[in-house]
Amino acid sequence: AGRMVNNPRTAEPAPVAAAGDAVSGADVPSLDPATMVGAEMAMVLGSPACTFRHTKAGKPVLAVAADDGPTTAAMNLNGKMLELRAAVSEGSVTAEDPPVRLSTRPEGDPRFGPVEAEMIFEIGHQLRVGYRGYIECAR
Repeated sequence: AGRMVNNPRTAEPAPVAAAGDAVSGADVPSLDPATMVGAEMAMVLGSPACTFRHTKAGKPVLAVAADDGPTTAAMNLNGKMLELRAAVSEGSVTAEDPPVRLSTRPEGDPRFGPVEAEMIFEIGHQLRVGYRGYIECAR
């Protein structure tokens, strides 16, 4: 699982921003994708078809709009909601808004319930982190 961060959520959803703005001035090696609430995902992509979570019951850290093909993904980074260009193929997701890039590798078909997966999170050449968790896609 990813590093546990104890940051209480405020009622206000995180604002939508470009990835470059979200990482600008940040201590890049300390950045982690944060969990999202429904209102934040809805601002970027409506209702998600696929989600990646650190735990089966946790809130998503990555949400994707479509079940297959080119689409949009959402993530919360450094207090900002990012809208990423994404592609989904058989439950594997790649998403990016340079310099941020995410990819998932499921260990099964996430269309039949949550399956274990690895998510790789990268920011340019400064950061590359792998997380274990679960990906699930709506049927």
